[in-house]
Amino acid sequence: MGSPDRFGSADRPGSAVRSHPRPRDASMPAVGNEEPESIADLPTARLPRVSLPRHSGALRRVRRRHATRLLLQRRGRARTIFLVVLCVTVLLVATGAGGGILLGVRAARLAMTLRSAQDHVHHAQSVAKQLSASPFDHTLLLELRADVAATDHDLTDAQTEAAALGPATQLLGIQGRASDGLTLLRMGHELASAGREALDAAIPILAAVSPSAAAAGGSAATPAATASPTAPTAAQPAAPALTLDQLTQARAVLSDARAHITRAEALRRSIRDPNSLGASVTSLLTAFDRVTPALPQTFADADTLLQAAPALLGVRQPTSYLLELLDSAELRAGGGFIGNYGIVTVAGGRVESAAVRDTYLLDNAARRVLPFPPEYSWFQLAPAMGLRDSNLSPDFPTNAQLAERIYEQESGGDTVDGVIAITPRFISGLLTLTGPIDLPGYNETVTSENLEAKIHFYQAHPEITGTLPAGTNTSERKRFTSVLGETVFARLRALPPAQLHGALTIVRDALTAKDLQVYVNDPGVYALLDRAHFTNALPPVAGDTLTLVDDNVGINKASQYTTETASDDVTVGADGSVTHTLTIHYAYDPHDDPYDPQGVTGFYDEIQVYVPAGAQLLQWSGLLSLDRVRHAGARDVFGGGIGLAPHFSHTVTLTWAVPAPATPTSAYSLLLTRQAGSTYALTVAIHTPAPACPFPTGSPLVLAGGMPTYTVPGLKGDTTLAVMWQSAGAARLCP
Repeated sequence: MGSPDRFGSADRPGSAVRSHPRPRDASMPAVGNEEPESIADLPTARLPRVSLPRHSGALRRVRRRHATRLLLQRRGRARTIFLVVLCVTVLLVATGAGGGILLGVRAARLAMTLRSAQDHVHHAQSVAKQLSASPFDHTLLLELRADVAATDHDLTDAQTEAAALGPATQLLGIQGRASDGLTLLRMGHELASAGREALDAAIPILAAVSPSAAAAGGSAATPAATASPTAPTAAQPAAPALTLDQLTQARAVLSDARAHITRAEALRRSIRDPNSLGASVTSLLTAFDRVTPALPQTFADADTLLQAAPALLGVRQPTSYLLELLDSAELRAGGGFIGNYGIVTVAGGRVESAAVRDTYLLDNAARRVLPFPPEYSWFQLAPAMGLRDSNLSPDFPTNAQLAERIYEQESGGDTVDGVIAITPRFISGLLTLTGPIDLPGYNETVTSENLEAKIHFYQAHPEITGTLPAGTNTSERKRFTSVLGETVFARLRALPPAQLHGALTIVRDALTAKDLQVYVNDPGVYALLDRAHFTNALPPVAGDTLTLVDDNVGINKASQYTTETASDDVTVGADGSVTHTLTIHYAYDPHDDPYDPQGVTGFYDEIQVYVPAGAQLLQWSGLLSLDRVRHAGARDVFGGGIGLAPHFSHTVTLTWAVPAPATPTSAYSLLLTRQAGSTYALTVAIHTPAPACPFPTGSPLVLAGGMPTYTVPGLKGDTTLAVMWQSAGAARLCP
């Protein structure tokens, strides 16, 4: 049996009130078989009078203390009840019995209201923990909203009861604590109001962009009600699409929520002694202090996203994106050869279509008349540029803007609102959610493990067309890929709400690993993505930098059979100048290649090394020729080609110097930018002029062989290595 409610309230769910065999006057002491279990069962204001010897004052005090302890044990947390009893006692003495009883009742109501608010907060925390695993669960969102609204209501009532106590809160001994407590109540009310308003705006939007979640958890039209789980039925109407009014209202609510948070921050600063309010309150205030510095940027980002959402999500009119399917088995600077493309249409916050097509059909029909830009003059595989060769830069925004121009020209004037590029690794991640897919018309089951092999097999064997009617949007050679893409898309749309969080995690990880690259024309949304490092733009150079780029120019899928390792030996001079020696080793071992069963084709690679502008190439070896040293904005590029026969290996070495900075320091940083689609292993060793300072927690650098060393099997994303050392005769620089 659960413990009784500390205030014995029968109106609150889950409370338990002690019952007696028959009613009796509470003012009379128990007699006979009705003797109470303890003195704590008697009302404290009407304890029975007992005749005691004249000199038994100590005994009376002992009994009163014993009765008080029993009362505290039966009525819940000692801290809350002690404050209530203290307030009642002080008020009785200060104002007289009549007014004191009234104020005592108000104090009791205040304690009950705070207890109710605490219960709702605890339940809201439990719901929030469940939402962290399934943030689109409509039922949980409605339940959280109900808890937050109830907490807001309780805190409003608590402020009213506290204000009614009036001058009693100014008595000596409790004045400061009471003042901080009242401030805390107002702060809690502001935060609860912000949360309630934010959920009111967010729930309909989430239901619109995730209709399966809304269908599984109830209607989105009544966010204030507590919904119970309902099974979706055929007669259940679909959640409405996202509307402009919802987004406009969300921006207004966001502004109101920001005002509530600002007032809460001001109230937090006015709390003079948080420790007097208890350890749990102090912990919550500490957590609030940790998140407040990031709140202005969070609100600004959310407002930017809401401003751009109508165009981004196709609210006013459908929005289209150019989808590029990159084949990293034929690696290019932007992540892989663009063998397939598609147009993704978004309307009302939902993806409406995503057809996959063969880029050769588009490029060949347009006769490829667009000349290559001068910076790509090294690319000799075609006389003019097509969509399939539009990603020859490691900077994705550059590739995306070029792809949009090419698509508009080759399609006869069609325009898009952005570009999305994905690698097979991203699709493999999605297949871990959908499970194996039985492909219609083909006797094949595609899994995350065999995805790339199946795509390449059917591209190499276009005579295997399956049993489906011939399509018109792709070639027979790419028909398998087209059917696969549409089937995966259909499965993703039908994901249950419990798996949507997993999909978001895969998307986030793919953005970090550059297996998913996104570019949008809207400058506000682009700035938001760029701040989150999700655009795969070459970051600005703030010190030294290194980007190793490979372009497979052999017109084959040899990249998947090539193992690449790289090591960069860095020496920092006392004046801050830096010398790099980069060694790249390639081992080519083709096997089971459906395009080349005999394994006779070679691996031909164009190597490009992006370094800071002004760096001087000192020497090189292993390249067929060093045919370019060109400028690329804030970077220079050293480039050259190699050719490798099957089952052979090859090593390339380049050495260059980066000039000393104008103001030398006892610190060095190196920005490593990873090429999308690449999997090379990398080791960086840094020689400093003096012993390096200890590295901070979480630094990727370690001390190996007396020098800072960075080793990673496969660089997942961009990484900055930073090292400091102690200069001779200088003030202590090491932290």
